[in-house]
Amino acid sequence: MRIPTNKRASRMHIGVGFYRREEEWEWLKAISIDREALHASYDEWQRDFEARLSDLQRQGVKAKKVEVEVMELLAWCEQQARPVCAETRAQFVAVKLQEEDVAK
Repeated sequence: MRIPTNKRASRMHIGVGFYRREEEWEWLKAISIDREALHASYDEWQRDFEARLSDLQRQGVKAKKVEVEVMELLAWCEQQARPVCAETRAQFVAVKLQEEDVAK
């Protein structure tokens, strides 16, 4: 992900979904309709996650790890009557980040 200007990037605050355990990652792959687009292994995903997070931070983006519990994600998607996919995963992380910010 490339952010066009440092000025714009320094104002951005985004959440990046994080799966703490390999079992969560495997479950996510099992329930996602876009599973073929996900990394083949948890280790591969974790390496990519750390690289993307570092890249965003280097660009001045305030990127924060947002832990995702797959059961909570699935319940949220069911409540929204939407499938688990890249779009809903991103929306869920944004909602969780906003909830964390409000709770502060």
